Amino acid sequence: MKVKIFLSVWFVLLGLIAGTFLSPLHLWKNSVNQILSNEGIQLERLEGCIWQGVLILSGQQFKGPMQLQWQMAEILSPIDFQLMHNDINARGSVKFDLDEMTLWLDYMSLSSGLLNSFLEPYKAKVSESNLVLDKLYGKWPYVESMPNKLRGNGYWDGGNLDYVAANRRDSVFLDKVLFELVNINQVNHLKLMSLTGESYLNASINKQGEAELSVMPASLDLIGQSWSGDKDAPVFVMTDAIF
Repeated sequence: MKVKIFLSVWFVLLGLIAGTFLSPLHLWKNSVNQILSNEGIQLERLEGCIWQGVLILSGQQFKGPMQLQWQMAEILSPIDFQLMHNDINARGSVKFDLDEMTLWLDYMSLSSGLLNSFLEPYKAKVSESNLVLDKLYGKWPYVESMPNKLRGNGYWDGGNLDYVAANRRDSVFLDKVLFELVNINQVNHLKLMSLTGESYLNASINKQGEAELSVMPASLDLIGQSWSGDKDAPVFVMTDAIF
């Protein structure tokens, strides 16, 4: 008798899981919208199923609709995705395992307008070019606060940089800037450099959330500031606890 009850419960659970997995996503639209509306986000469209679908989000903070498309070739395989928006475009694949998430980013472009929203607190502004990430590979364990494997590179094609120095606003034209992302000994590093390999900025963050930013002498050359010290040593270093 107990075996029959156990089997009955087991098959009911399997049916519920299968029904949830196979059900069309549009049936969940109202429920998802109730959650997102608390954040000022509206789910305009949700179609398809778990392994292939499309959603469109809108909200005042998005400055235009954001569309996400995804497709999974077979069960347990990576999910191919494409994200489209006025300020950001990206495509790649993501895989969710029991203990970690793996990301392969084939391409990502961030508009100058989005970059300026990050630069605004520093009274800086760029124009013309987008920031492009060529390739990115990363692994992020769910129990960690950041990826434990990271490798990627990209560039900014150059343009005008407006900045404030000594309470004076100025502008300079920058050539193409390269950047590199890499994880070394459980520390994630970001390096900005010129086409000839001169380092402008070095930033790092470890899994404890301790961040460091080093400004190199070559960055002073860009804005016409002289530096008489060691060209390979930072001009100054800033540290902070991010989390």
